[in-house]
Amino acid sequence: MTDTRCFQPHMEKSRQIFGKLPQTVIADAGYSSEENYAYLEKEKIQSVVKYGSYHKEKSRA
Repeated sequence: MTDTRCFQPHMEKSRQIFGKLPQTVIADAGYSSEENYAYLEKEKIQSVVKYGSYHKEKSRA
């Protein structure tokens, strides 16, 4: 399973264990996907998730 596909199950496991989701999530580009961004927005979780093309954009500058 790739990181993008395990993010939401991991978050739900955290909810099961702790009884709630975290208020803030910090993750690397491996967790970057439209589905994960939508999940974070739906759950009202603040996040810093580097998007996949971040380094490509920075190297162009």
